[in-house]
Amino acid sequence: MVVIAENGGSTEAWTLADEYRSHCEIDYIHVEKIGKTHALNAVLDKYCNAFIWFIDDDVRVTREAVLAYRDAFLARSIGREFYGGPLGIDCERPPEQWLQRYLPRSVTGWKKGAGEDATNTFFLGANWAAWASDLLNCGGFDESLGPGQTEVGDEEEIQRRLVDAGLKPVYLDFAMVYHWVPHDRCSPKWVLRRAFNLGRLEGRRKDLSGPTLLGRPRWMYREAGVRMWRWVCSRFARNPEQRFQAAYELLFFLGWMLEAKQGDKS
Repeated sequence: MVVIAENGGSTEAWTLADEYRSHCEIDYIHVEKIGKTHALNAVLDKYCNAFIWFIDDDVRVTREAVLAYRDAFLARSIGREFYGGPLGIDCERPPEQWLQRYLPRSVTGWKKGAGEDATNTFFLGANWAAWASDLLNCGGFDESLGPGQTEVGDEEEIQRRLVDAGLKPVYLDFAMVYHWVPHDRCSPKWVLRRAFNLGRLEGRRKDLSGPTLLGRPRWMYREAGVRMWRWVCSRFARNPEQRFQAAYELLFFLGWMLEAKQGDKS
């Protein structure tokens, strides 16, 4: 069965689901509350014993991937394993060469390297699978993370909890899907917005101590000033990467600082 989960005010995916019902079994779930993880938890609640292959609405699935996940389903390693595969890229227009090192795996593509230990790998959200019961036993998806909230971090966080619960991540070599990357999802502006959200995620993860000012560590204000000065100075640089890096470091830190209120930590 294909399950389409849509969140927020839009119900556009309902038309798509209705169009393809004659070709395969499709269920449509709509969650009013904005946030991808809210919709995913609604799927877990409804299909609490299912084997769920998580893919995005902008991926191209291969036949080999379907067969690889079918075999994983037939193995029925409930409580023992979860799965993920490589990600290829269908790119509208390649990003500038200097920007490559700042781009995430969802934009550059990913596959497990030779000799790389799968137990140290977090699978990409556009291509991984697990048993719903295992995810529910770990508490489900953190609804404060992911698209509509921090934009990042939701899949890594729940996979980390699966590993902590004793489940083994299993890499499926032939489970390739291809992610569509339009140019505006690999532009400097998009990467800078992502840097701010990565900083927010860092602020939620780390407990900080020491003297505070307005609920935040005092040293952060000094560091923010240093990074702001570097950014101002970089405006005069001819090298676009030098200008970009100063902006990236500043926005990451401001995102971290935004979420670093010590009063919210216990």
